[in-house]
Amino acid sequence: TESNPFPASLDVQVKKIDDVAAIDALVRYDVAVDPVYPTSYDKGAYQRIQAVLFGTAVAGFALLGLLGFVAVTVTMNSIKAAIHARRDEITIMQLVGAPRWMVRGPFVVEGAITGAVAGVVAGLITFGLTFAGIAAASGAFTRFAPGVTVTVAAAAAAVVLLVGLGLGSGSSLISLRRHMET
Repeated sequence: TESNPFPASLDVQVKKIDDVAAIDALVRYDVAVDPVYPTSYDKGAYQRIQAVLFGTAVAGFALLGLLGFVAVTVTMNSIKAAIHARRDEITIMQLVGAPRWMVRGPFVVEGAITGAVAGVVAGLITFGLTFAGIAAASGAFTRFAPGVTVTVAAAAAAVVLLVGLGLGSGSSLISLRRHMET
């Protein structure tokens, strides 16, 4: 009627997409549901959405693995080039009896700094894109990526920085084991 301020329908938002079928089964045959306007749950549409989300996640992890491999390879090659460029200094250090950590330490630090710089750049890009998405289209972005806030973006940027630091120092250690005689 004209005096009723409430709509004749309810929009239900679920926390987990798997709950949609159970909620539909719960209310579909309820006496309060008007048979002229039944529930609008389309199992096929939700399955397609889940398939797209799963495919996107798999593609994202594959891309992440590929980029990690590229980062490790680039760092290992740069450390190999640094070892080759400093081979005379390394030989002198070894001849005078320098401990292994003193010879290898600068290369590990170089790899860690390279990884940290790459992590800072990637973290800033991650944070910047997320912040731009939140600021530009707040409603649309939160519907597309619920739960993603500035705090989550900052945490993701910090994780990216730490992963870059770990990849840089780890790949330099691997490269040192492969390309140094001691």
